[in-house]
Amino acid sequence: MDFKIHQLKGYIQTIYLVEEKGSFLLLDGCCRPDVEVVESYLESKLNRNLSDIKLVITTHAHPDHMGGVELFKKRGIPIAGPRDLNQMYSGPFGIVTYWVDILLTYLVALNKKRGFKNILFSRKVKLDYILTDLMEVPFFKNWKVLECPGHTIMDLSIFHEEQKLAYIADNFVSTKTNVFRPYPIWKPQEYRSSLQRYIDLGINDFLIAHYGQVKVSHERIKELIDSTPDIPRKHHNSLPAILMKLLKSVFK
Repeated sequence: MDFKIHQLKGYIQTIYLVEEKGSFLLLDGCCRPDVEVVESYLESKLNRNLSDIKLVITTHAHPDHMGGVELFKKRGIPIAGPRDLNQMYSGPFGIVTYWVDILLTYLVALNKKRGFKNILFSRKVKLDYILTDLMEVPFFKNWKVLECPGHTIMDLSIFHEEQKLAYIADNFVSTKTNVFRPYPIWKPQEYRSSLQRYIDLGINDFLIAHYGQVKVSHERIKELIDSTPDIPRKHHNSLPAILMKLLKSVFK
């Protein structure tokens, strides 16, 4: 391979830093406190600087994928993301969704014993590059963008065609033994279509935000497609059950 993927332990998720030809691509915008994690890793482990990151991608608007982008941007690093990124938290409903997502992030952090840190971030960001389906990632022509919505309204996956490898953010979550659908799922039909794209493109290896790199069989992906219900799982109809599950995990 002509690239290397560094996996870092983020606040609640795995951070993927692609090193290719002396430059770095950050595959998602992390949580706000993860900016220091990335900078420390570059300096202490690789003897490099944060400015060696040529691009930060934010795949969708959740605190662990968009939370650090404004800080990266202030350091002069270009930010790329989907065209609808700022729609997620706009308007009164968007403000409520933002604060619910902040709460859920803190509960996951408590469950992981990660402590309390400032994860607040701007609900809007000015993108330097808008990423659309099948375009090459700026500065990294071997990586392509896939629009794979369903988990939210705008999810992106980042695909290396030669290696049949994709960073899919939250489109799967995983344990040591299995992979599962994420919460929420805003658009079930689009989510099923997104998973089918992975099969059609022959993707074998997946970089998952909430686990690590895993191989997922096409048979398992097909099972997830077939078992995805038609009713969306969103905060208004699923949040109480999700909160109870997280709270039981935290205080068990």
